[in-house]
Amino acid sequence: MDINTVEYQEGIYVGYRYFDTHDRDVFFPFGFGLSYTTFEFSGLDLDVKDGVVRIRATVTNTGDREGAEVVQVDVHHKNPPVDRPVRELKGFEKVHLAAGSSATVEIELDETAFSFFHPDEHKWVTEPGTCQIQLGSSSRDIRLTGDVEL
Repeated sequence: MDINTVEYQEGIYVGYRYFDTHDRDVFFPFGFGLSYTTFEFSGLDLDVKDGVVRIRATVTNTGDREGAEVVQVDVHHKNPPVDRPVRELKGFEKVHLAAGSSATVEIELDETAFSFFHPDEHKWVTEPGTCQIQLGSSSRDIRLTGDVEL
């Protein structure tokens, strides 16, 4: 081995991707945060147009004080042609809400959010098929899901 070469050996299962895919227990899942209030996610709406997935959902502060929540958008390929993690973070949005108030979160994912580096073809590809869009507070606290066809 050349002294000036570093071989990348971790593969695609780095951090939360490994623990979530192999269902390993963790104390603090990826995206975990503490808050002095609670939040509810509702009204997931997915729209696919011109290769862009537009995601909308309502976040409501159900607690009695103001607070902030980070809505994470993960993608899960249902039948990938190669080995893939169970979920991959592809977008997020932070909202600050007063007690009892709601906001609509809108996040767009373009084609790059659904592409992966194919190990046999040696290039980035986007395979057709069904992808599950997962909205959550952390990688282990998925609140809403919906499917899109690529």
